[in-house]
Amino acid sequence: MWEEEELNRLAELCGAYGVTVASDEIHADLILAGVHKPIASLPGMAERTVTFIAPSKTFNLAGLHTSFAVATDETLRKGLDQALGYRSPNPLSIAGAEAAYREGEEWLEACLAYLRENASFAAAFFAARLPEAFVYVPEATYLLWVDLRPFGLSQAELGRLLVDEARVAVSGGRCVRQRGRRTHPHQSGDPARDSGGRS
Repeated sequence: MWEEEELNRLAELCGAYGVTVASDEIHADLILAGVHKPIASLPGMAERTVTFIAPSKTFNLAGLHTSFAVATDETLRKGLDQALGYRSPNPLSIAGAEAAYREGEEWLEACLAYLRENASFAAAFFAARLPEAFVYVPEATYLLWVDLRPFGLSQAELGRLLVDEARVAVSGGRCVRQRGRRTHPHQSGDPARDSGGRS
């Protein structure tokens, strides 16, 4: 998550260079520690920011294919309308998103508690059983990054070891960025197992 100081510096740079910000806040409701501060809430940023939001990550409603783009500046809004070419989601998407945001607070709080518990469990599990690995406990969302570089194995060797011996399939980080090599994201939102461990 961005620190307020970092956001303020970014806002300052955007103002100085006339940059319009497209802020993807699709995970903004899944804050596990701290408070989310939208960049559009900073002085002078609302008129230069388009914020993208969706109920898909928060409420697991990706199948409804709905999202929102929020722009307070009329010129930005017109540009969005032209770029997107439509503004009418299907009625089921509208009803589902509205129900989630109006009635889903209790469910969301339970989900956040569950994600916090899973992240803590996973960090403790790695500390006890694989202390050489470094676990980045998330401040938000359900991805837990596990740095396996201390083992000195290649990406291919790690992949084989994880799948063939540990029986764990992971995304190797290449889909995220090149620097993520040998850093493996694990979804801590996976359900608990009754067999003495968790996935």
